[in-house]
Amino acid sequence: MIDDHSISHLMQYPLDPQSIFARTEIAKASPGHIFTSPTANSDGSQIYWAEEWRTDDNNLHSNIWTQQVFDNPHPTIKHLAQQTITEKDLFLQDGMSFRPVVVDETLFLLSTAGSMNVTQVTPGTTPKVTSTTTPVPIVTPDTSASTVPWADTNFYTQQLDSKVRGTLLMFPLGVAPDASPTPLSSVGSASALQAGTDFVFWQNDDNTYGMYDAAAKTNINVGDILTGAQFLAVNGNTAAWTVNNAQDTTTATTSTTGAGQFATLMAFNW
Repeated sequence: MIDDHSISHLMQYPLDPQSIFARTEIAKASPGHIFTSPTANSDGSQIYWAEEWRTDDNNLHSNIWTQQVFDNPHPTIKHLAQQTITEKDLFLQDGMSFRPVVVDETLFLLSTAGSMNVTQVTPGTTPKVTSTTTPVPIVTPDTSASTVPWADTNFYTQQLDSKVRGTLLMFPLGVAPDASPTPLSSVGSASALQAGTDFVFWQNDDNTYGMYDAAAKTNINVGDILTGAQFLAVNGNTAAWTVNNAQDTTTATTSTTGAGQFATLMAFNW
């Protein structure tokens, strides 16, 4: 949320109907910074989010934060209710890490680090409570990707990082804090990262699409099924998109969107 003073806050709301409704502030951003892309594992014990900001040269940068809940290694009889420890850390503070998503206990994100640095992206280990000063990276992020939006931009404003192009990296949760990530795309070729229940989907710089099944831990060949897509949205186990009249509509339902204009809505389940 953004407060009346234009300060970004990351808030947590319980969805369990048996819980007492009370919001909790997880983090507060520095002035001029904004939190985006909050994501979590299945039980909420590991939460990740991006902190984005622009430098004086108008370039967009981003770090990744995390909040993790651990079992208390030294519980006491006096504090039986305090069986967990909560820590907040700067997970990646290179200024070049965008759009985190967690799928099947695996963290995916876009890194705009260059080819010499992308395999050296490693998590930090120093706990921090609030974001204060942020190092300015040397590499300038590529924010000029030509992407297919998830919705009509005439009605929905795109995120600041919607055109960020980078390398798709994968971090299995629970590994050593200095473990190197696994690249899933060519260096600097991926953009518009979206996540389903068990998969991630992204766009490549050659107008093709990439897909990775996080449950099966394998890449999926998308082929040309999305050629000509106008909008693409992933939710749950479904990817849905629209195509123009030039596409083959023999197996799709066509609906009128205006006088003499038609749009074909297509989808697949995974």
